[in-house]
Amino acid sequence: SGLVCQGTVERTVRQLEHVLKLPGSNKVPMVVASPDDAVTAAQQFAQSSSITPIFTLSSVSGESLALLKVFFNILPPLSNSKEQEELMQQLTEFQVDEIYTVPDVGTVVGGTLYSGVCREGERLVVAPTDEGRFLRLKLGSIHRNRSACRVLRAGQAATLALGNFDRSLLRKVRGFSHNTTALHVNFHDIYL
Repeated sequence: SGLVCQGTVERTVRQLEHVLKLPGSNKVPMVVASPDDAVTAAQQFAQSSSITPIFTLSSVSGESLALLKVFFNILPPLSNSKEQEELMQQLTEFQVDEIYTVPDVGTVVGGTLYSGVCREGERLVVAPTDEGRFLRLKLGSIHRNRSACRVLRAGQAATLALGNFDRSLLRKVRGFSHNTTALHVNFHDIYL
């Protein structure tokens, strides 16, 4: 909504519903207009990939943003506890998405732990540098949602303080692990 007239919003929603209902799409559109709709949409979305919630949000005024928050808060975690436990039993594999230099902290990386468990103070291996070398480092602090934590589990995103580890060695790093055999080709290069 916001700066767009209500007629334009309604027409856009109708067109979106039409496209989602086309043969071969296999989608069930669901317009979310109330907190109850958001709860219902989240519950149905978690059970069926064909449910497609439609939110009419305003990035200008923030109108209906609360409905999106309700929806996200109701969604269950992506993996069940058994899958989570299985991932935690695997070798540690951390995907680096961002690299920072923080005053009085040093090099900090942000990313997601794909498998295993990562603990503050652990020694890890940095996956191959440009020269194909594997480097060892000691993990400093771990932060999730801007709060310090001592343990990071598979599926969780965090920032990891690496202290005075040379940031230039991380320019195209693929990830961290407990050993070199845990690193797979599925990592993405990072260019900063």
